[in-house]
Amino acid sequence: KNVSTTQIRKIYNQIVKSKNSLEIQLIRPHLAYAAARQDNDYQKKIFAFIDDLSTNVNNENLKSFKIIMEAIVSYNKFYGTKK
Repeated sequence: KNVSTTQIRKIYNQIVKSKNSLEIQLIRPHLAYAAARQDNDYQKKIFAFIDDLSTNVNNENLKSFKIIMEAIVSYNKFYGTKK
């Protein structure tokens, strides 16, 4: 089973609203909570991957992180919802 679009977009929306790297770090507990609620390892790894990316975000690469997150959401929407 794949990560639902709603779950990943919820995190994405928080990231888009972030104005600096500190706000990104404050999203990490939400990622941990979302990962803990997942049923299988694949789903947990998606949130762990996003969390790992977020640890390397600083104010200089914040825009790039947001673009990467947009790509992850798009990829999940296109490939994750197919049965």
